[in-house]
Formats: sequence, structure tokens, C-alpha cells
Amino acid sequence: MWVTGKEIEEAKKHDLLSYLKIADPFELKRFSHDTWCLRSHDSFKISNGLWHWFSRGIGGRSAVDYLIKVKGYSFQMAVKEVNKVMNIEKTQDMRIPEEKKEFRLFVKSPESGKVIRYLTGRGIDCKIVHELIDEGLIYEAAKDHSVIFVGLDETGVPAHASYRTTSGNRKGDIRGSRKEYAFRIERKTAETVRVFESAIDLLSYMTLRRMQEKEYEGESLISTAGVSAAEADSEGRIPAALRRYLEAHPETKTVALHFDNDRTGRRAAEQAEKFLEGRYSVEINRAEEGKDYNEYLMAVKGADKMEERTTIEVIMVEPGERAVIRVMDDSLGAMQAAVGGLIEEYMPFEDEVALICNEEGKMNGMPLNRAIYGEDGQIMDIIAGPFFIAYAPVESENFLSLPDDLKQKYMDRFRDPEKFFMTAGGIRAVPLRQERVDHER
Repeated sequence: MWVTGKEIEEAKKHDLLSYLKIADPFELKRFSHDTWCLRSHDSFKISNGLWHWFSRGIGGRSAVDYLIKVKGYSFQMAVKEVNKVMNIEKTQDMRIPEEKKEFRLFVKSPESGKVIRYLTGRGIDCKIVHELIDEGLIYEAAKDHSVIFVGLDETGVPAHASYRTTSGNRKGDIRGSRKEYAFRIERKTAETVRVFESAIDLLSYMTLRRMQEKEYEGESLISTAGVSAAEADSEGRIPAALRRYLEAHPETKTVALHFDNDRTGRRAAEQAEKFLEGRYSVEINRAEEGKDYNEYLMAVKGADKMEERTTIEVIMVEPGERAVIRVMDDSLGAMQAAVGGLIEEYMPFEDEVALICNEEGKMNGMPLNRAIYGEDGQIMDIIAGPFFIAYAPVESENFLSLPDDLKQKYMDRFRDPEKFFMTAGGIRAVPLRQERVDHER
């Protein structure tokens, strides 16, 4: 069987999740907000464009990798199979059945004081904040006073909303939000669209332009509600918000990408440029200082990024070390320093407890730390790099100190380091008691 270079290139574009949603949708089961597992193998995880079968110690990126390593296909057969499946018309009946998520905005507070103080504390121009509040694109949530960024569809109806707590570091999209309508400032006749990962970065850019007395009124500004590792590492992928905007605005001539100055942001910009070149004039712009435009704005203003200087008591878990109780600042910077990079909140437990780890730990080759086990005692996941355990009740906007009972429970669970071995039956984790840890040193 012969395959051409073009066929190989096409097949390698397709990640495993996209392939299985068409080829075998009922085999997929959602594990967490951005992670899937297989119904037949709980230890097989798919997340951020990557897949890993922990019990077998194998993993990969593409659907081709999966067919070769798991299903035993030859390379040529795998390429042919992926292209055949991905070229099938994706009818509704073939899509993975998902629970319908009703989109409902959080109840609005009659006041806006905390949101105004928060955003201006992040350096955003006060006049811009008031203008967007008046337009209904920003408001304060009644329950916890989070700032809500509203995205409208083509008819002016809210279709996406993201929240950001005003006194902590929790953020996300409201359930049922459609990312293609993430927060934006849209000019109907604009020939240039500027694209940012977050609403805060978009507002920071607006503020910088006003400070420089430069115009932006003739440009559309859109946010993408983040970019994923899959978008960063897959050709032919651009954020849903940008794709939808370009479909609705054929008059667009220039696309200016203002993604974060980290690995994911840089790669996503490069892949988007490849996809768009030839049809649009593409610019890649990065903040002159810091990771993103808000950090750059704060540096220009000579201000520290606003953070609540409260502390929380957590369980800190380092690879090869016994878990310890640690007091840390309840600030994004302190949390990032603790895990050595960008943070990811992971909640695989039955309690209201969050595991905060490095979101790129596995991708960056950090040492394996501890395994996460299912009810059957089988390994479901392995955390790479340092992480910490914090209390995360659903009604709270912040990570909190662990209550004594949960502190004891999760200290018992994660106290001893684990060593990982590859066996004929897959990866095996062996606890290392303190005397063995001391001996191995």
C-alpha cells in the first residue's frame, strides 16, 4: 500500500479526539472540563490535543499515532483510515452525544463598584470601563461580585460570558458559552481585526492606545477565551472566535494576532499565520514586556499587578519528596512559582478539593510526581511536576485553606513519593517510604 506525502500531511493534522468523535463517538466519555477518557479504558486520557494510556505507558498526539500504537495498524493503513474517516460528512447523527448545556448569564448586581476598582486596579482606563458597563458588555455578578465579560452573537444576543473573580484568581467561561462569540469590540466595516487571548488583554490594548493618543476606533478587537495546545500544535486550526468573525466579515483584509508571549501563544500565532497567509495580511504582535498585554500595561504604568496579599494553607507535593503543609500567598504569581509555570486546576476527587499543577508539566518533560487512582485502584492519571492541594468549595471565588479533616485525608493520600516503572502490564507506581527516600539520596 502506497501513500503520498500529501496524504501523510493531511492525516497528521487530525488529533485523536476529533477522529474518535466521528469514528467511534460512543467510546468517548468526558472526564473533566477539558479531558476525555475511553469507556473501555479509564486510564486512557485525551487532553489538550494529546493522548496517553497510563496503564500501558504509551501516548501520542495524532489519530495516526493512536491507530499504530493501540490498534496495531501499519503506518500506511493508519494514514488511509484517518483520511477516510475525516473526509466523511459529519452529520448530526455521527457526533458524540453531549448533554445540552443551557447558557444563562449570572444575575447582575445593581452596583458596579468592585468591578470598576478591580479593572482600574489592573490598569484599565476608567472611561473605557464605564463605557463598556453602559453598553452591557461588562457587569458585576450579584452573588460573588465577579467581573463578567459578555460576548454577543450576530443578532446582539449574549452567547458567551467569561468570569474573573475580583478578589482571587479563579476564572473561566459560564456554562453553555459558545467560544466563537467570546468578548469583542466589533466595528462592522473594519478591515483590520486584532485578536487577543483574553478580555483583560483586549482592554489593556485599548488603554495603551489611549495613553499613546492613537486611534483604534476603525478596528475590530476580539478575544478568544484562551488558546489550546491543540490550536498551538495543529496546522489548519485557528480559534473559534476568529474563524466565526472572518466568516461574518468578508471585508477583513488584515488579521493582527496579539497572543501571549508563552509557548502556547507563540505556537498558536505561528499556526494561525500559516493558515491565514495568502488570504489576509497577517501580523504577529507581542507585548514588549511581560507575558501578555496586561503585564505590559502595568509595567508601562509602573504599577504592580493587583493581587490580594492573603495567605492560604495548602499541601505542597514535590516529585521525590514527602508532602508538606505550606502557607503561600493567595496570588497568581505565588501559585505559578509553586508549580513552575502556568497553573491548571484539576478536580478528580470526591471532595471540594482542587489539585493545582503546571498545565504544561507533561509536555515540558517535568518529572513524574504522583498518580491519581480510580475507585478500582487503577491509575487514571499521573501528575508531572510539583503541585499543591487547596480547598475549593463551589460557592467560593478563591482557593482556600484546607479544613483539618481534608488536610489529614489528603496528606495521608499524597504523603509518600512514588516511583514509576514500566512493566509488561503498563506503568506501575510504587510508594517510597521515608527510609527508602533517604537511602536513595
